[in-house]
Amino acid sequence: MIIAIDGVAASGKGTLAELLANWYRCAFLPTGNLYRVIAKKLLERGEDLDNPTSSLSIKNLVNELKDADILDKNLGSDTISQAASKIAKVSVVRQALTEFQQDWINDKIKKVALKDDGYRKMAIVEGRDIGTVVWPEAEVKLFLVADLEARTKRRTEQLHKEGAV
Repeated sequence: MIIAIDGVAASGKGTLAELLANWYRCAFLPTGNLYRVIAKKLLERGEDLDNPTSSLSIKNLVNELKDADILDKNLGSDTISQAASKIAKVSVVRQALTEFQQDWINDKIKKVALKDDGYRKMAIVEGRDIGTVVWPEAEVKLFLVADLEARTKRRTEQLHKEGAV
């Protein structure tokens, strides 16, 4: 089973996804971090974020991704977040990361075992376009919303916690 969690910025997608993944002891993919990791690597290389290197090079970067990279808690800096927003508009990056997400889901649903009630295959995937573009077959699709005041408060608290403000 795939649970796809989408929603507006700072609506609590990541928090809910992580809590559910911990509760069910299942695989968890925060897809926004994929863009942040690739952005970080491109920044380290000094690449033009509006027109990053060849599609082969982008695919190589994506193929090198490890779970530890994706779950890194140090990807929230303003510089990395802005760079991630920029590269998310580049079609070769979006395509490579969409394929990565689909492959990741296929791989995880084959391997995840939960509790003592047999083998229930499950993964939580959080991010934009998960239930529509990346994995429209998701059995459970959640779309989170929050009013502007709550979202602003959440984002401000997150930035303070990360030391970005």
